Amino acid sequence: MSRNYSTHSTGVNGRRRADKKAEKRRFSKIAHHTVRKDQRVNIRISSKHLEGLKKRAIEEYSLPDPYFKHTA
Repeated sequence: MSRNYSTHSTGVNGRRRADKKAEKRRFSKIAHHTVRKDQRVNIRISSKHLEGLKKRAIEEYSLPDPYFKHTA
């Protein structure tokens, strides 16, 4: 009984180990980009509530006067 000693390691279904590593890298990259995506949500709120949120954002996150003149 002779053995075949090839230079490439083969795995299940005769696929080379390099192919499996490439496939793993590909799926890892896909997973990374999926997690990295921005998540957006559409919310319906009244104009009154939206104006209140905008006013609060300006109050909490305003820049110093020389850079930002806020008119609230």
